[in-house]
Amino acid sequence: MSSSASPLLIGILNITEDSFSDGARYLDPAAALAQARRLVAGGADIVELGAAASNVAAKAVPTDEEIRRLDPLIARLKSDGVPVSIDTFQPETQRFALARGIEYLNDIQGFPDPAIYPDPYAFQPERFLEEPPGTYTWIPFGGGRRRCLGASFALLEMKIVLRAVLAHHDVAAAAEAAEATRRRSITFSPGDGAVAVLRARARQPVAA
Repeated sequence: MSSSASPLLIGILNITEDSFSDGARYLDPAAALAQARRLVAGGADIVELGAAASNVAAKAVPTDEEIRRLDPLIARLKSDGVPVSIDTFQPETQRFALARGIEYLNDIQGFPDPAIYPDPYAFQPERFLEEPPGTYTWIPFGGGRRRCLGASFALLEMKIVLRAVLAHHDVAAAAEAAEATRRRSITFSPGDGAVAVLRARARQPVAA
């Protein structure tokens, strides 16, 4: 891990079929390596590799496939001297990556594996009273993955957009029947995509 006091830039590279930004573009190892090197040339201090998308519509990726996608990239980037971060919530993939000497792990589930962090779901707030929690410490109430700055900005942006839209429109579900939910990682999402109908409100006449 770097001891630099200056902020470090992380270049994100998704080796997936269905990530939002670059899904299916870098499944080929040569294309992925070329993009990683472009990120470094563009100023990235660290390259983070993700081999399984976490969006609600993404396909599940078996651990062996995740490792197969990551293996050649880790080896080449390490030989280039590039610090590597791995984005995965699979404990087996995490152990594989650590054995390969990667510098960082990113787990959107907050490292809940008891083999890595004992008794991760126990409510024991006293364990955080004596000293500040470490970077990878699992904090199930108000911390851990909930400290994500990007998530806070995304929620703020969503609130601003919704406020502007709902000021002049009514929103209703497209289907009359209740929509089932599906579980994805740590979240629940609408099973059929939450299709909605947006109708502009009639403007009220303004008194002269």
